[in-house]
Amino acid sequence: MFFKIRKNQLSELVKLSGLFLGPGLEVEGEITTEDDVFVDSKFKGQITSEGAVELGKNCHFSGALKGRTIIMEGIIKANAEANDSIVVAASAEFNGIAEAKSIVVEKGAAINAKLNSSKA
Repeated sequence: MFFKIRKNQLSELVKLSGLFLGPGLEVEGEITTEDDVFVDSKFKGQITSEGAVELGKNCHFSGALKGRTIIMEGIIKANAEANDSIVVAASAEFNGIAEAKSIVVEKGAAINAKLNSSKA
């Protein structure tokens, strides 16, 4: 179910991802990786990455997220913790808790969340 893809198969954003879960998948479980992760499917569970985690516009995510950077574009209900930054894109609907050094909420994003950021 989880697979590596050749870089020339995807858009510029996805090319940087080490792990790609595309539309049409419904996944429940846990991912722990050193690679970047791009999820554009339904996912319930936990993702822990030493790299970036991007939840695409088609993503319906429920669970826990940990990564260096987290980008939310879909419908997300999560506790999200990033070492560097969290970006809630204009297309996102985010419910939960976000903790990072930097948190950006783009105009148009729907949020019902507790946001914690620090300069440390």
